[in-house]
Amino acid sequence: MEKDRKIKDKFLASLEMPPLAVGDCASIELSGNTCASVEGCRGIVEYCTEKIVLSLGSMSVSFCGLGLEITSFDGENALVSGMFSCIEFN
Repeated sequence: MEKDRKIKDKFLASLEMPPLAVGDCASIELSGNTCASVEGCRGIVEYCTEKIVLSLGSMSVSFCGLGLEITSFDGENALVSGMFSCIEFN
């Protein structure tokens, strides 16, 4: 697996393409502090109205706030809404 990653990284570097172009990285798009679209989500780690933690593979992202909910989830993409007070990467 590590060998495959090194080959892919060298390939991307030779083409001068960002890793996101191949789809191996997560992408998060925020709309103010009330909506987040997460692409590349690998699963839900924690879920309550004050904290939602999503797995992004080798890391995770935590949304903290009030009235949080996942309004859409298809196994790869998640839409988180509510009033965000903090977003953390672990």
